[in-house]
Amino acid sequence: ALMDTDPQASLTKSLGLHDVAGHPAFLADHTILDVFQVEDAPHLPSPLNVSGVDFWPSNDHLLKADSESASDRSKQGHMRDAVMQLEGYDFLIIDTKPGVTPLLNAAVAAADHIVVPVSGDKGMENLQKLSRLMKAAQGFSPHIKVSLFVPNRQRNTVLARSVLKDLQ
Repeated sequence: ALMDTDPQASLTKSLGLHDVAGHPAFLADHTILDVFQVEDAPHLPSPLNVSGVDFWPSNDHLLKADSESASDRSKQGHMRDAVMQLEGYDFLIIDTKPGVTPLLNAAVAAADHIVVPVSGDKGMENLQKLSRLMKAAQGFSPHIKVSLFVPNRQRNTVLARSVLKDLQ
């Protein structure tokens, strides 16, 4: 299963849903927004089926999820509660937004494993932010861990060599 939690909807668009006028992916009903708007018993809506894969799309409606979870930090755990109710999946891949926001915190808190793409020197510099994000998520997901770093667009700089050496 796939879940897009980025209001920019990069994953949703990459699946070709940005060109389909009136597609259910553009409705708030199929996003994860409700998870942050309920007080008790958060649950995910039924996923869409896209090319045989269950998928929760994203769209501009998710901008409200950031404000909902920012105003009440306990709602950041709602995402994990909703994901834990899912059955029948070996993996749920959650695509997140790149900036640190309450919605990103909620998505990370819902995870057990994190795959981190690291692009160039700027990505290396952001590893300290990742460490703080992981510590915050441990309140909801105590066993969370980074399972994989995926370096891409790396230049052979002193900083890149130093950070990669530290990670090994």
